[in-house]
Amino acid sequence: MLAMNDIGHRARYAARLARVLDHIYDHLDEPLDIERLAGIACLSPYVQRRLRHAARAVSEGRDA
Repeated sequence: MLAMNDIGHRARYAARLARVLDHIYDHLDEPLDIERLAGIACLSPYVQRRLRHAARAVSEGRDA
């Protein structure tokens, strides 16, 4: 069973991702910038670094 905290956390996370998707759809003709998307999602610098690392690994064909 989910605690009320878990539901609130998931709702905030979903709202962050929705903002990112809105930005992507509004800028389909522009290249994606992972740092910009992380900023829109209000991710911490730590999480931003992890995303950059994962993006580089995927682009180089390695496992993130």
